[in-house]
Amino acid sequence: MVLLLVALLGLAAAAEHELGVAVGGHGSLGLKTRIVVTGAEGGPVYRLQGEERSALQVEAQDLWGTTASGPVHLLGLKVGWSRQWGDGDLRGYSLVSLGGYLNDILPVLPVLWVEGGVELGADRIRWRVGPEVYSLPPFFVGGGLRVTATTVLGGSS
Repeated sequence: MVLLLVALLGLAAAAEHELGVAVGGHGSLGLKTRIVVTGAEGGPVYRLQGEERSALQVEAQDLWGTTASGPVHLLGLKVGWSRQWGDGDLRGYSLVSLGGYLNDILPVLPVLWVEGGVELGADRIRWRVGPEVYSLPPFFVGGGLRVTATTVLGGSS
């Protein structure tokens, strides 16, 4: 266990770190309840660039929405694996994440996200724009459009 911790700390010290913000719009449908939720989300993003084009991404999310019965506000955290596809200033990306939201029904509402799109910029600021889908089968499914901007910490890439 100690060796694993030392290895992870060494990898983190040698890796490239990015910090930024993500915002987006979303809509979801309760598969059993037929409740529709639409709204906006936003929060800080941290990305730890790993080997080649892979990265660990951590996001805190502040989700605001509305339903026919009133407003919804959830706080959440998601952790995922990100991958860049292609070279140059314009390339594709994908992100697969698992996380959850604090809510009134369960202590944590687990969610699986899949996102993909276009990444722009190879220098100090990196922009990502793309659709996402998320789900907790068999309870709800949703999707949205997200924009993420991150900057490399401690120098240029």
